[in-house]
Amino acid sequence: EQAARSLRAIDSAALDDAAAFAELFTTPQPPPLKYDALFSFPFPPLSGPAAEEAVGKARAAAEAAAAAARTAGATAAAAEAAAAGGHGSARTKGSAAADATDGGTAAVALSEGVDSACAAAAEAVLSAGLSRRCGLVRSWVAPLAEQPLRRTTTSAPAPAGEGVRLHHVGVLLEPSLAAGLVDRGPAPGGEAAAAWVGLWGDKSETRRFRDGAIVHAVVWSAEEVSRHLIPVQVVRHLLRRHLGVERVASSLGCVERALRCGGACGTWTSAAPKYIAAYEKLAAAIRQLSGLPLAVVSIQPVGAVFSHCEEFPPSAAGDDEVAAAAGDGDAACGPSLARFVVQFESSGKWPDDVSAVAALKTAFYLKMADLLDAQAAGVRCEPRRGGLAVRVDGLLLFGTIVHAKEEKLLAAAGDEPAAAALRLSTVGTAHTAAMHAIASRHAAFGPTVRLVKRWLHCQLLSGIFPPQLVELLVAHLFSPAAPRPPGSALLGFLRALWLLETHDFDAEPLLVGLDDGISPEGRAAAQRAFESARGGEGGGAAIWIATDAAPSGSPWCARGPSVAAVRRVQRLAASALRCLEGTMRHATGAHGGGGADKAGAGGGLVGG
Repeated sequence: EQAARSLRAIDSAALDDAAAFAELFTTPQPPPLKYDALFSFPFPPLSGPAAEEAVGKARAAAEAAAAAARTAGATAAAAEAAAAGGHGSARTKGSAAADATDGGTAAVALSEGVDSACAAAAEAVLSAGLSRRCGLVRSWVAPLAEQPLRRTTTSAPAPAGEGVRLHHVGVLLEPSLAAGLVDRGPAPGGEAAAAWVGLWGDKSETRRFRDGAIVHAVVWSAEEVSRHLIPVQVVRHLLRRHLGVERVASSLGCVERALRCGGACGTWTSAAPKYIAAYEKLAAAIRQLSGLPLAVVSIQPVGAVFSHCEEFPPSAAGDDEVAAAAGDGDAACGPSLARFVVQFESSGKWPDDVSAVAALKTAFYLKMADLLDAQAAGVRCEPRRGGLAVRVDGLLLFGTIVHAKEEKLLAAAGDEPAAAALRLSTVGTAHTAAMHAIASRHAAFGPTVRLVKRWLHCQLLSGIFPPQLVELLVAHLFSPAAPRPPGSALLGFLRALWLLETHDFDAEPLLVGLDDGISPEGRAAAQRAFESARGGEGGGAAIWIATDAAPSGSPWCARGPSVAAVRRVQRLAASALRCLEGTMRHATGAHGGGGADKAGAGGGLVGG
């Protein structure tokens, strides 16, 4: 009966993917692996008049949420759930059973009184206030901590703060709408406007928009890099207004401190957009060059900085870095170098000798450097045999020329290492484009990759995990075959740890659909290639990943870690996952800070 009610509640909510949301009630995973955002706030034990007052306030909050839901055109199920207030119907018994799994016991989730009234009111109010920003809101009450037996047989007073119940709220965000700065409401006057003001209070104001509409609206303030934290502001405002909650801990933004770096490196939000702008400026300048012997066919970026996956891009390039990169085609130390690849039109005048091709490419580098210095403003070039180092507005990019026949010429000459390196360079452009496409579709992809890379670096394992392999591992969580891609960086990080811990890399390949997913034929080919690799000498790569572009195995796997290193990272991932889950499950409202309504205000369920 409870399961049937849960499914009816899902269907009545007109969710886009009921099957995906049904996993919340059937998959035995802890709350940190289910919800994009978790909010926690303490509620002290009350009795007598204080308890009655709290229940009355909760019912009033639920009624306000119900009115707002009805006038906003919310679904009938959501309005009916909100209208029940403190009687427990705001959380159907089926959903309460699911939340009992999250919170601890069904008895707590279904209990009447202050806790159930506040949980129902919190869910109703936040469902109404976050209706545009999220697809699902669930609230539950943490179970009481176990007490020694002697405490139950004596009349000794309990320590201060004991008995405080921790309320939790889990939210599934709509990534494309969660960071909106404005919540638009109804036009002034009438029942709808009164319900809107009743929900938002003095936060609501009448505004005129560009389309000529004059409506009630709630405007949130946040810097561009902190707009993903706007739901935290919404939750704290609504809980403070309707339930008098002053301290709310949030999982959103709680791990961003790990992605801050000083010195010559910047954060992705501060440095990467500059690199993208510098590359676009340089690409436009190269395409417009006059005087080149051959026309430029394509210019493609290569590197994590162009796909939202570089943790700490260098903020600027000095003379020593330019010289080092120009000398051997790689930075002396620090982050990976931002690269680009230039391809010219085909011509019968290209030589068939490897040395002659290398000499002709060097001549092209010299010619391009002279033309860019003369025709492009703000560009400084230093040509070398291995490529062209270009500083654009103080940022260093390193370019190479790709010739279609060069790989075959190197292989025919017996220089297989050089041919393999050139092959990886060619594959790198497609890999960067694929990762950029995923990052464009899913806002949480880039931050998740950066967190996983940062975690591996802190475990002293980043040197044996190629960055491209890490990106493919995370891309598996955002592939079309995934039940529901993570909507926040923390959820993506936790699921990446879960993947590392639980996937049997020895027995099955990891399939990553980069575009439309892997076809059945591609899956069969990947399985055959995997079994052949495992049955061959050496057993193949320890982490074996197949994509729709490379069903026989990604070339980045061959450069991956050993079997022993994979075992080690699996143990570390399990330990880190348990640590984070425990921290989030037992978080207290003190972590959130009293008035931390400003976006990016630090604290969270996991204190950095």
